[in-house]
Amino acid sequence: MSEALGAPFSAVDPAQVVLPQILAVEQLGGIHCSWAQVDDPSVRSWFTVLPASAGSEQELNQVSCYGPCAFGTASNGLWLAGVVYPSAAEDESSSAVAALTSAFASSAARQPAPVPPGAVPGRWAGAVDCAALSDAAGLPAALGDPQLHVDRGDYPGEAGPGAYAAAKAAGVTNCWWSSDEPATRGPLDFAVQLLPAGGWVRARIEALPGAQSISVPGADAAFVVATSSEWRDSEVLHVFAGGNWMTVQSSSTAVSLEDVLPAVPPLLSALARG
Repeated sequence: MSEALGAPFSAVDPAQVVLPQILAVEQLGGIHCSWAQVDDPSVRSWFTVLPASAGSEQELNQVSCYGPCAFGTASNGLWLAGVVYPSAAEDESSSAVAALTSAFASSAARQPAPVPPGAVPGRWAGAVDCAALSDAAGLPAALGDPQLHVDRGDYPGEAGPGAYAAAKAAGVTNCWWSSDEPATRGPLDFAVQLLPAGGWVRARIEALPGAQSISVPGADAAFVVATSSEWRDSEVLHVFAGGNWMTVQSSSTAVSLEDVLPAVPPLLSALARG
């Protein structure tokens, strides 16, 4: 990797990232990795390997350089998608892309062709419409907030094209509810992510330090996990039902998980009805 990127790079240890939009890559049988330049860790490159079926024809083989290069290359049913940032010695990373593309083709030829994941009974529908889900669950009434409205949430800006494609292919949905006016319990602000057939993640959540099991009507299991970032500390609720996975997280320090827990059972019921 260092030879291709033109400077010493080291693999970044994957943090305990347990979000549907990231673990969708694993669900499709892929891997998501990043490398940081040893002399300047702020210079990073992201790579995702997925079955080629996860990408569009345009994404599979393309290069777009603007200093960094976003690229994709497909070989033997596998797809390498990445974002390469140039080292200090280069103006752009096109030479690194050429080296990585060649190395990937050689490696992919020695790998077995990927096997598509099988069907999972009880799998939630993918690409759920957030407004339709909110209406089906009756969330304004369930939370006592007639001003509550919903928007589709964004994915992380630095995940790279492969991670976005995996989230889409796996049916990840990201919805964000908020209220404009104070309601009985104060204005609400929370996000929900869904990964259909993501029940396999349960063992990983249970093993997280401090994971606390709680009872949620309609769920097979639910866990509260404390998280910490440079912006704020918060808690994430992980809910498993029918072989699927939902996360619920407050988007504001003024809103606790207890404030939004009444939303979870009607959401599970609406998702099960399809």
